[in-house]
Amino acid sequence: MKKNYDITIVGSGLTGLSTSLALSSLGYKIALIDPKPLTFDKKSYPDNRTTAISSGSVSFYKKIGVWNSFKKYVCPIKKILVEELSSKLNTSFTADASKEKVMGYMIENKNFIKILLGLAKNNKNIFKYDNRFLKFNRQKNHVLASLDSNITIESKLIIGADGRNSYLRKLANIEYKFKDYKQKAFTFNIEHEKLHKNLAIEKFLEEGPLAILPINRKNNKNYSSVVWSCNFPDYYKYHDKKGEKKIELLIQNYFEKIYGKIKVCSKIKTWSLSLTHSKKYIDERILLLGDSAHSIHPLAGQGFNLTVRGIQKIYNFARIEVNNSKDIGKKEYLFNYSNKHYLDATLLILVTDKLNLFFSNSNFLFRSLRRGGLAFFSKSKLARNIFRNYATKGSLLSIKND
Repeated sequence: MKKNYDITIVGSGLTGLSTSLALSSLGYKIALIDPKPLTFDKKSYPDNRTTAISSGSVSFYKKIGVWNSFKKYVCPIKKILVEELSSKLNTSFTADASKEKVMGYMIENKNFIKILLGLAKNNKNIFKYDNRFLKFNRQKNHVLASLDSNITIESKLIIGADGRNSYLRKLANIEYKFKDYKQKAFTFNIEHEKLHKNLAIEKFLEEGPLAILPINRKNNKNYSSVVWSCNFPDYYKYHDKKGEKKIELLIQNYFEKIYGKIKVCSKIKTWSLSLTHSKKYIDERILLLGDSAHSIHPLAGQGFNLTVRGIQKIYNFARIEVNNSKDIGKKEYLFNYSNKHYLDATLLILVTDKLNLFFSNSNFLFRSLRRGGLAFFSKSKLARNIFRNYATKGSLLSIKND
């Protein structure tokens, strides 16, 4: 059986759902392919991570008409504190009062995905197939996607939003760069005695960078989320009560002055940190978005905002084409997307990669450079503006809408 749509999207995670909602808001008919149904089951979704949403991403979600659905779940960031443990040097950044009141927002992934799933399920332009994507076959003016249910979907473009191990990328023979950081990320939530006051902290420990990020919950208690990129993960055995207590004491010792008494209030999850960067983001009638194109280190939390900027670029081309043939799989659109987004992503990846090397290394030379760097940032207005743009927008320069 063959069915026709404007665009096929493979993968229904944060990237696939956001892309579906963005393009469907312009009137495009979307075939969304993923064996997982569009229902949220808390038991089968144990993710305790959070996502940083920059001011630029907020503007885009407002443009496509979905931001209001997030409002009660997001927590604004009004200040970022950066500290280097060995020197006790620190510097802080606040929003530019003349332009914006906050530096960004944090949202728990479980709430983020739940909202997006609900919006997609109720969207009349999104047609969900709970099937596996098997292969594709390109024709002159369209591409065919074969599913495991004997359904073939014809569309103008297939978008891969199927993660860092993208099956579509593999089928298209698109090569990628892989770098193992030899770090593990520990993620968990903490309950603390004092208010977080919308503060985000990045503390550079000998064990690796540790971020504490404010989150909102309704039970009148104070919560934050922890993301720790640990250089010595075997030292912190986290899968028993003794190991969890050891991590809890470490957090308590470093942050008691700010948060008061601290308690780990979720399971401690971990995964290996690596960089995956596709050597190209497009092929004939194929486009990669999100982790299938670039999966980066969580330092500064800019990975998903980079994804949103990619979605916004293809959205802008789709808006141009919507009153014509709705063919955003044309070479001119794909090449323009690639030229713009590849440069944007490569610069962010380079900066994030080098910052991780710089701040995760206990070498004496690196420690001395970190101290000098923080001292410089605390005094230089230009340097502080550059860092503010990086931390809130994922760019070294101010970002304008494409």
